[in-house]
Amino acid sequence: MKLEKLILVNWGFVVSREYPFGDTTLLSGSTGVGKSSFQDAIQLVMTGGKQHINVFNSAQDESGASRAGGKVRRTLASYAVGMRDNLCVRPYGSHTYVVAVFAPDAGESAEPFTAVVAVEAAVSGTREQGRSVDVARKLYFVLPGSRAMEADFIESRKGNSITAVKVEDIYHRLRQRYPRVLPFENSIEDYLCKLYAEFRGGGKTLVGPREAEAAARAFVQSIARKTVGSVDELIREQVLAEPDFSDQIGHIASLMQNVQRLRKIATELLACRERLGVLKAHADAFLAAFEEAMEAELGEALRRQQDVEEEIQRLEACRRLALADVEKQQALADRHAQALKRATELHGTAKGRLNGNPVAQDRERLSREIAAATEGRSRIALDVLAALTGLRGVLDELAALAKQPAGPASAYAPHVERLVVDAAAIDAADGQAAARELAAMLTGAQIDPASLRRDRFARLDAALAPIAQRLHGADGLYGAVVQEQARESDRAAALQGEIDDLQRRRQGLEDGHFDLPAHVEAAVRYLEAQMPGASPRVLCNLVQPRQGSRWQNAIEGLLGGNRFVILVDAQYEASAIRALRHELPATRQGREASVVQGELAKRRAENQALSPDAVLQELVIADETARAYLVASYGRYVKVADAQALRGAPQALTVDGMASGGFKMFSSWVEDGELAFGAEARRKRVVRLARQIDEKTRERDAHRASAAELAAWGARLLGLELVPVAPMLDKLGETQRGLSSLAAQLASLDDSDLIVLERRVARAEQLLDGHHRLSNTASRSAGEAAGRARGFETNIADAETKLVGCQDGVRQVNARVAEVIRLNPHFDPLRLGQRAREAAKEQTSASFDGRRRQQAGLYRQEREAFERKLEAHNLLSSSLDERVDFQPCQSTQGEYEWQAYGGVPAARRQISAMLERLDQVRILNNTSELRGAEKSFNNTFSTHFALAVRTAVEQGIDPLKRLNEKLKRLAFGEDRFEIEYGQMVKEYKKYFDLFQELNRLAETQTPVDLFSAAEGVLSADSVVALDDIKLLLLDTNRDHALRRLKDIADYRNYRQYDIRKYSEDGREASLARMATFSGGELMTPAYLVRAAVLAQAFRQFEKTPSLKLMMIDEAFDKMDEGRTAAVMRYLNENLGLQLVVAMPSRASGPLLELFSFEHRFSLMKVEGLAGELDKITEVDSSLLKADRLHALWTERREAVRREATWQFDLQEARKQLVSDMGT
Repeated sequence: MKLEKLILVNWGFVVSREYPFGDTTLLSGSTGVGKSSFQDAIQLVMTGGKQHINVFNSAQDESGASRAGGKVRRTLASYAVGMRDNLCVRPYGSHTYVVAVFAPDAGESAEPFTAVVAVEAAVSGTREQGRSVDVARKLYFVLPGSRAMEADFIESRKGNSITAVKVEDIYHRLRQRYPRVLPFENSIEDYLCKLYAEFRGGGKTLVGPREAEAAARAFVQSIARKTVGSVDELIREQVLAEPDFSDQIGHIASLMQNVQRLRKIATELLACRERLGVLKAHADAFLAAFEEAMEAELGEALRRQQDVEEEIQRLEACRRLALADVEKQQALADRHAQALKRATELHGTAKGRLNGNPVAQDRERLSREIAAATEGRSRIALDVLAALTGLRGVLDELAALAKQPAGPASAYAPHVERLVVDAAAIDAADGQAAARELAAMLTGAQIDPASLRRDRFARLDAALAPIAQRLHGADGLYGAVVQEQARESDRAAALQGEIDDLQRRRQGLEDGHFDLPAHVEAAVRYLEAQMPGASPRVLCNLVQPRQGSRWQNAIEGLLGGNRFVILVDAQYEASAIRALRHELPATRQGREASVVQGELAKRRAENQALSPDAVLQELVIADETARAYLVASYGRYVKVADAQALRGAPQALTVDGMASGGFKMFSSWVEDGELAFGAEARRKRVVRLARQIDEKTRERDAHRASAAELAAWGARLLGLELVPVAPMLDKLGETQRGLSSLAAQLASLDDSDLIVLERRVARAEQLLDGHHRLSNTASRSAGEAAGRARGFETNIADAETKLVGCQDGVRQVNARVAEVIRLNPHFDPLRLGQRAREAAKEQTSASFDGRRRQQAGLYRQEREAFERKLEAHNLLSSSLDERVDFQPCQSTQGEYEWQAYGGVPAARRQISAMLERLDQVRILNNTSELRGAEKSFNNTFSTHFALAVRTAVEQGIDPLKRLNEKLKRLAFGEDRFEIEYGQMVKEYKKYFDLFQELNRLAETQTPVDLFSAAEGVLSADSVVALDDIKLLLLDTNRDHALRRLKDIADYRNYRQYDIRKYSEDGREASLARMATFSGGELMTPAYLVRAAVLAQAFRQFEKTPSLKLMMIDEAFDKMDEGRTAAVMRYLNENLGLQLVVAMPSRASGPLLELFSFEHRFSLMKVEGLAGELDKITEVDSSLLKADRLHALWTERREAVRREATWQFDLQEARKQLVSDMGT
């Protein structure tokens, strides 16, 4: 059976029509124009699109990358709607038909038949958000004995657009036209069975699902679609059928996972038991600490009550003692009061007699006068001492002025000089000595007026009088020093202002603003405030020198103050200058600023071009108006080399700062610190300003220090005071003489009669003082005792109040104990009270408090640990039964631990019950289930999976043996090929050995535990292999693990394969060792092997009809022209295969003579298509004349051969001629 024609309706981008096929059909055209879509259509018919067999666009799939021309991976749905890059030929869905008509080959006794695949596809989504395409319906038909036609599937045609018959109507349409129509809706297996039965002649021939699927897979694998990579790959992937162990792998994986699950459960149960034990320990510790803290609290309250009661008893005893002492001291005070009364009367009598005596009265008067005179003498002496101190200060200051060197010229220098001259006339040493002597005399108890040396001080007073005037007079030294201090302070303040201004300017530069002149900055600020729309800007901020220019200093010297002209927008020029002249207050700076006539400058500069040597070429000007101003004003200035060249230039400038203009030459230079253009100029200005700030700071500090020194000197001068000493000495002498006279009068009085009276008065005063003191002491002691008694009464009252509080505290604690009983009915309050009372007799309240605090910290810690562990346990619990229910209860106490205490006992009881259940039920049940699961896995893995894989490996060579039988009939010229197998792959041998050992143990019924005791039964390598498989069965990366397990279960991977070539002359070779894979050495046997596989699958060697179709997709690119032709002739002529070959047009020319039919593919742009694409795949079909093509190519080859021979002979003749001439 061979393919007679292919009918495509709404398939990809191909025009819907019939496409005939010959014995050898060429699909030609450039890459990406649709050749593979034909092969995919044939493949769809041969496989029904069955998953894991059908591989659309196989050439692209194997190349692995998208290529020019738009090749992309295809699906049945995308073929149906013609989708490319989210655009569709049929965006509203499609009814697609792929129809293949097969006819018997010459000599076959079979009928033609038609296979139909009908697809209804739907498009959802939008172009903007993405589209998805789905197959809504898929039907299969086989028409035995009939040849379907294009018209059966097309309702109407208009140009390149057609209307296809709806899929839902096609069955009835075919039934009306053909006698037998076998439908298979969504049943690929039944369709394939019938299809491959028809290939074998139809009628009563039956083909089972496995054989049909194997034949379909063989057809897909036989498609020559790429260069063979290796012999091993060829045999493993394209000859041997891929086994399907998915179900068994899934089963043992589920068993292994069940074991692992049970083991995990066992681990979780043990972990649960451990967690519950920890929770129980924390609960017990919390309850114990809480109850012990409660006991300490009750004991502390009882102890405090006991302490207060004992304190009240002690205070009562002390109060009684204090009241007794009050009575005793009061009686003693009364006795002394009576005695004091008698002593007072006696003292009054004696004192009256003494005061009535005349001599006593005179003595009293003289004593008062002497005391007053003594006090006056002391005051005068102190004044004299102060005057002497001032005198010494003046003399010391004069001495210091005389010693200091001559200073710089100042306002006070003449005063200092005159004072020094006047001081030279005074004997300062004698004055200081006299002052010291007088000071020493005045500190004595007696003063001799004759020794005061009044004349000496009178002379000194007269000498110092003019000096005092020079010190403190209106034109004196003090005034001059104050004036000089004021000048120094003013100078320092002025320097500080200059420093502040310099710092402001430097900060502006560092912030990116230029240091503008004050009047320019004032003008700019005024314009910004009054005319913000004018955009005032200064020229210097718009210009900078070119990189590396040396002309900046000279150019800025040429511009001078014009560097700081102000630019504004054209419409504001008049208003800006008017504002600066008339509106800006006269008291403010800014009137001197200039405003550029920007509009006029632009008109002047329009027709003025800068010469190459213009000085403005050295500047980069960012602003258009600024450029126009500079061009109009300085555009004619050119650069010259020296003064000699400058002499003859009307407007020129030299690099060293000489310029000409207005028929004169002048200097044009600005130092680095005064530059204004560019960032470098700002940097240099910052350096200069910093240097000026440092200099002025030093100068300011010097003036400040001078002012401070002058202020201190002025304060010292102000403190100097000259008071004449001689007048005070006169007054002092007179006072001393009066005091001496009073003393003489007192001494002349006769007081002998007063002695007896004075003694009586003295004795009366002693009695009076003694009884007064004793009476006061007794009264004071009585008062103190009464105070103590009152204090004790107060303390008793306070203690009684405190006792009430302590009793209330005991009641509160008992109330808290009642709350504990409410929260925990199992709590024993009697035992708690007994322990608290016993402890209260032995411990102090402080120890109770410390114990309570300690237990409170402990139960908080245990409560936090309990809740933390409880939360972790509940999170880790796999079921609700394993979770512990902890519900804190509402409590009258505010502390959260009380609420927790209400819930912990119930939680503890639940934990205890759970621990008992774990130990007695769950852990035992899990252990039993785990043993059963492990036993089930051991049995299934050892006796089923291992046996199946081992059997597949051992029987996997049977197809190769049968294939070798077929290859014996397929000789290619003098060569015959045979597949060689046998050597085991080292990577997989350990798995095969493991399966053999397990099968042997199963046959001998030797038990083996694959989880714990395999080491003692299996070999070391088998244990390693078993561990690898177990790890894969438990791997969380299921895709990777499944691929690896399938590789282990795939018998094809266990052996190395080779193809041996036998020649008629007895030579043989291994293609695995011979092939370099850089050319076509392996392609010839590859085609033979594929043909053999196909022949075996389609039973071509039997004497019944069979399909003889083979497709090749761009796989001749590594073979030379001769080998390709030989292989194609062998496949077509010797084996009788119908070939469908796809290759680019560039490679098909020399092989055209081998083909009987050609379909040439090309993309055509067509206007008016209904879909979203404007291109279709146009197919030009033509019957080829093989004999004519053969003659043309033979003639062409001969012409090329002659030309090559001529060129070779010519080259050889030239070489010979050169050689002869050389000799």
